[in-house]
Amino acid sequence: MAHHEPFPFPQEQREGFGDLQRSIAMIMFLALNCIAIAISGFLAFALFWPMALVHMRDRHPDILRSFGSPAFVSKTGLSWLLMRRYRQLQDGSLNGLATPAWLAAWCTIFALIAAGLLRLFA
Repeated sequence: MAHHEPFPFPQEQREGFGDLQRSIAMIMFLALNCIAIAISGFLAFALFWPMALVHMRDRHPDILRSFGSPAFVSKTGLSWLLMRRYRQLQDGSLNGLATPAWLAAWCTIFALIAAGLLRLFA
């Protein structure tokens, strides 16, 4: 029975992969993980932010009107969320919907920044 080599490259080529290539590969792997975190954060944001907006439509329509249309992507609404101004309303149900949206939005932002920085270093 013939011995099967587990690596597709000869020994001489395998030794050519030095520390620099391994470091670049690790950095790119971490950048890819950051992209995955950003996608997860965006999906969570896309679930919780509309539910928070529906709650505001039902209980706080004057604030929702101040966001403009469409409220989902308005600068006013997003800055209101990112600065946690929803806490001033002291509405426990709104806090329960807006806090995960706030956390998901910041996770998306930070993960994209981290992925970009890691890509610059690779």
